Amino acid sequence: MLGASLPLLLAICFGLWRTPFPIGEAVALLADYVGVAPATFFDPTTRSWYRPLYHLTWWSVLQGGGSLETALVWFMWLEIAAVVLLVVLFIRRLRPRSAADAAAAILAVAVLTGTPGFSDNLEVPLLMTLVGMPIALIVWMLLEAEHRAWHPPLIVALLLVAVGFKEQGLVIAPVVVVAWWMNAPGARWTTAAAVVVTVAAYLTMRLATSGSWRPFEQDVGLGFTMLSAGEASDRFGAFPFWMYAYNAAATILNLLLSEPTDGRFTITARALQGELPVMDVTRLLSSALLTVVIAWWGIGEVRRGTWKSWTAEGRVFAAAVVSVAASGALGFNYSRGRLGGMAVVFCALAAYPTLRAVMARARTASPPRRVAYAVALVVLAIAWPVRALGTVEDVRSRAARNHREWITDLQERRVDFADYPAYVQVLNAMAAQGLRPASTVTPSMSFAAAVAEGAVEEAYALIQRGRDPNAPVSYRHPDVTGEREVRVTPLMLAIATGRDNSVSMLLSAGVRLDAPGNEGALCLATQLAHEDIIEILMRYGVPMPAACTAAPPATTPPLLAFVD
Repeated sequence: MLGASLPLLLAICFGLWRTPFPIGEAVALLADYVGVAPATFFDPTTRSWYRPLYHLTWWSVLQGGGSLETALVWFMWLEIAAVVLLVVLFIRRLRPRSAADAAAAILAVAVLTGTPGFSDNLEVPLLMTLVGMPIALIVWMLLEAEHRAWHPPLIVALLLVAVGFKEQGLVIAPVVVVAWWMNAPGARWTTAAAVVVTVAAYLTMRLATSGSWRPFEQDVGLGFTMLSAGEASDRFGAFPFWMYAYNAAATILNLLLSEPTDGRFTITARALQGELPVMDVTRLLSSALLTVVIAWWGIGEVRRGTWKSWTAEGRVFAAAVVSVAASGALGFNYSRGRLGGMAVVFCALAAYPTLRAVMARARTASPPRRVAYAVALVVLAIAWPVRALGTVEDVRSRAARNHREWITDLQERRVDFADYPAYVQVLNAMAAQGLRPASTVTPSMSFAAAVAEGAVEEAYALIQRGRDPNAPVSYRHPDVTGEREVRVTPLMLAIATGRDNSVSMLLSAGVRLDAPGNEGALCLATQLAHEDIIEILMRYGVPMPAACTAAPPATTPPLLAFVD
């Protein structure tokens, strides 16, 4: 079973290993740790989210790693270890004993890894929920094992660790209570009482320090639009509870149906526009079908149980239900796919006996029902592995996006944060890992073509191979040069073609604004009304040349005035 899931697990882990830490989130995060005492991480009054153990882990790794580069490696290993632990424990919990069990278990692993609650939590370095997911699974394994005296304190300790990384760890509390209520062998009233008292004390502390919270901390999706935190506060701040209910419902629906995403009905919007990608259909169909099948099986399992004879399968269905509801409640402030991570563990656990039950029914059902069961199994068996492979692609895409942000935003951030020495220090220290390609980039075009087309990864790969970003290039284009071959600097070429990402990349790669041929950069951008490029150049204090003339006639190729 582990062997069958190993290629998927290795692909995810390798993709994570190749992912650069993002220039935005990671640099700001690490800069905030410079000169900070760890006790401040436990202050609950700073903002509405509270994750002291996450920050303490970063601080400890930074202090004990010896260097920032070493700390980044250790933190990446921690993220990978959380993924491996989750999948290995999940497979160990299922323990398939037959070929049919193995098939159901492989599909359950695909459910675990193919949902947004898992894939969205693979974002580096935001592993907060990713740590809580294997903890939730460990707690469930303890609840289903024979009771030991050390179980209650261990479960409370695991709960506190999960909550200390992110408050979605509170999902564990209702799971423990429902396990006790349904007579799980490892759950005693003392366990449930200890968890309830702990959570009550925690919530009392958090609510007592909630005076400085804003109604909304992040952007909020509503219908087909996204509202900024400020817009949502202005619109709903006086009475935000209806919006909180919408956010909770959106998180639950995303878990069950994969729609909406971040509170927005993006798939529905594309369908109304006549665009419905195959992957959207796959997500909707696989989630809806699995939800229906689990509900059909789980309700029947619960009905067959009694106060003294609940089955393990009935308990895992109940745990899935309460974890989904709790994830929605904890996502009241804003809806994101990653907020369902804790519930994904129990939904995937419930998928395993559900699939086994469908297989068993298919063997003994009447021909018409057998066909229906077979169709359901085929759809699930195709759709969920595709979604699991989609997670691998998500990791790869995120790695490429992080790398692109480093090669385009590096110099701009150096300028923007020049008055924040700690930030610039961390930024420069992290630049090497960010500029290292997430995957091998093999240029397929010339340097000039890459700059003109905005293929910044290929252009930067050529610079890394020795191409001087200040040296003029030859370029010919019917609109830009009037079919004349001209010699022009890469920066002027990027401006003439309106490629603001190429402009940013060239500046990060060491282009000098005072280099010969670049004197007219701001003038050319102004003549062509490239507002984004004008903003970039003015950020560097580039003055408008006194000799800058009005824009040439529309029929005149724009570059010719700067190369003749």
